[in-house]
Amino acid sequence: PPFGTGSVTWANIECLRKLTQLPIICKGILSPIDAELAIKYGANGIIVSNYGGRLIDATPPAVECLEDVVNAVDGRAEDAP
Repeated sequence: PPFGTGSVTWANIECLRKLTQLPIICKGILSPIDAELAIKYGANGIIVSNYGGRLIDATPPAVECLEDVVNAVDGRAEDAP
């Protein structure tokens, strides 16, 4: 899918991976399923974040999601310093 269409899909990450050797970091990952998909489609790393979700009551705090996401990635992403 072309960039700038208003929505981002995993195919966009896959396309970006083909265009660059730079690290790709996906921010806003809260679920183990999304973490696995990010790695599958070419992300080098993940930032577990609710990306401002503190303003939305239904969004869980990132710290509550961290352990499940780390377990799902299982060493397949680079550690942050």
